[in-house]
Amino acid sequence: MTVSLPRQALRRARLAAASLWILLAAAACSTLPADAGRPPSWEARQASARVDLARSQALAGDAATARNTAAEALNEARRAGWPVGIARAEALLGWLHGDPQRVAAAVELLERHGARDRVGLPAADLAELAAAAGDLPAAELWIARARAALPDAPTERGARAAGEARLHHLHAEVLRATGHADAALARQRQALLSLSLLSEHELIPLRQAAHQRLGDDLVGRREPRAAFEHHAQAALLARRLSDPAAESLAELALAGNLIALARHRDARLHCERGLRLAAAVPVEARDPETVPRALRLLERLGDDATATTWAPLLAALADGAARVPAGAPLSSPP
Repeated sequence: MTVSLPRQALRRARLAAASLWILLAAAACSTLPADAGRPPSWEARQASARVDLARSQALAGDAATARNTAAEALNEARRAGWPVGIARAEALLGWLHGDPQRVAAAVELLERHGARDRVGLPAADLAELAAAAGDLPAAELWIARARAALPDAPTERGARAAGEARLHHLHAEVLRATGHADAALARQRQALLSLSLLSEHELIPLRQAAHQRLGDDLVGRREPRAAFEHHAQAALLARRLSDPAAESLAELALAGNLIALARHRDARLHCERGLRLAAAVPVEARDPETVPRALRLLERLGDDATATTWAPLLAALADGAARVPAGAPLSSPP
């Protein structure tokens, strides 16, 4: 004999079973950490995406826009009440404003809320700030900490390559400053190797700096032909970035390479272009070594620094004029 339930009773039983399933699922989820680094709400997800956008803007060389975007992300994370988002935005703003204490406090907040997988980028930021301040032991410690936090999931290979490239470049700077030239050269090569795994349109400022520094390292090893290739890449990337300060350094470096290769005519063209670019850069953004470097190049060329070709350019640099001196247009590179 079979017993059949009324339809309404059957419906109530099914709803009760569904409710029980939902309660069990909620209980299971409640055993996880309340904030393990994942955005818990729509507004938190917006803040997370905005932090990522701000970092992309910073790595593309647009620091002013990145600061504004990161500040918006911080406000959104605060409205969402999301500590990990607040810490990520604070860390990024600390890096962009050159404030290591702010970044370190954000790292502590990330670790307190169990988001250790988010510590890698702020640790690299702290390594960069420490290296810039000349605190090389601290820079090495933060580099090691950032490297340990690099993502290793197959779906995050691009993020790992980008992180490795930046850390290799930073480590090369530290090694160079401590007199380990060969190790610095090896690290700089590894940085470019990691960058080769990414699209050529990604991390252009880092690519430019890596090529410039590797070219400089090769000059120290008396390899002007190899150095020329990297300095030429550095000049090309600086032009893409519309960065006359970086381009002027690359052009003067190319002039030095060409002198070593006995191509004096081409060296003069690059030297002139480098000086004209440097004269168009505001004093505060210009490398203080520009004029001494140019004078050394002219001495190697056997040219008179007071000659008509060079005197106006050197005078504009010495006076701090943020303009290109009157005269012939910029010489085109060969």
